[in-house]
Amino acid sequence: MIEENIDNLVNDFNIEYRDKKIWIITKKDYNNINISVSVNGNEIMSSYHHFDKNTFYWFEPDNKLFLDLPFILQISCENLKIQKKFNEEIPLKLNKIKPNLGIGDLLLCYSYIMQHYEEYDKFFILLDYNIITLFRNDSNSIKEFTKRLTNKIFSDPKIEIIEYDPYQNYDDYVPHDLLDNIISNQNIFRLVNMSHLIKNIEIKKYDKPYFILNTKIRLENYNFYLSFKDEFLKIINELSKSYKLILMGERQMEINREYSADPPGLGAFLIYDDILNNIDKNNIIDLTRNELLHQNDINDFLKDCYLINKSSFSILLGRSGVSFIVSSFSDNVIGFRTYDTCDIIKNNFISSKLIDDNGYFLTNDINKFFDKLRELVN
Repeated sequence: MIEENIDNLVNDFNIEYRDKKIWIITKKDYNNINISVSVNGNEIMSSYHHFDKNTFYWFEPDNKLFLDLPFILQISCENLKIQKKFNEEIPLKLNKIKPNLGIGDLLLCYSYIMQHYEEYDKFFILLDYNIITLFRNDSNSIKEFTKRLTNKIFSDPKIEIIEYDPYQNYDDYVPHDLLDNIISNQNIFRLVNMSHLIKNIEIKKYDKPYFILNTKIRLENYNFYLSFKDEFLKIINELSKSYKLILMGERQMEINREYSADPPGLGAFLIYDDILNNIDKNNIIDLTRNELLHQNDINDFLKDCYLINKSSFSILLGRSGVSFIVSSFSDNVIGFRTYDTCDIIKNNFISSKLIDDNGYFLTNDINKFFDKLRELVN
């Protein structure tokens, strides 16, 4: 490429030619910018545009001459004139991903993209609803919620969402599973903060400090839970005297393909009844729902995320999408997992979280977990 006649403002523009398109991103807002393209001295395109800073725009002139390099691109407005002569096309660096479609999977996939954001020109996310059918029940409400959530999370201009078409070939899309090598080998991996998604959320404010506890426990031995249940509930009851307990999650477990595949005693279970039967109800703010898998209101989900973000701390037991939601919206987390899941999560993102003060504390030692919680009892 050759640059010509560029004034001092040219550093505000990044201009490239990739995938038969002209790509432009600016460092600040510009109004009434003229874009013109000339091939062999013939102008084949001229139009005016508005540019928002840090946003990619692409142009594809509808003219066969445009396929013949070299061509000259000119950008002009008051006090600004830029010309670039393009001699060859630079191939786009693409990353095509086929994620699982649970909430945790999508948040983890977004973090992966942000970790590798500068390495690629474009990311493609394949939204394949057949994955939902494999793991969950075949519900239109789940599919609709997933679609809305995916569009909300992956709204970056470098990310494009592709809905699955059974007549297309997607062999070049990389499966993106929580336990896949693309994740588990990323030892410096971390979940990025997602609080930008809740900046416009309006919700009731609570006068008393509160903590978050979810009713679902995933991939923990139920008999092991029974062995420490009484002490755990005793500590939760003491905490609820100093903080309000906001209870989130399901009131009843839905039987679906994923949970049915878990070995007996090692799958997901709920502690909703245990909490209600052992904690003073005056200290509980019950925000649970009958079956979360059937919710399709993104605003309700984001309100929960807002409360997590503003909480004094969140308590996690086990491993599920809840872990990734909390880790994406809060830095004040106290968690317990058995050793097998703890190692996986640690390799992915725990190394970037604090493990003392008001930060992220994760342990596979139940006594250390209880000690950390007792520190918060006033």
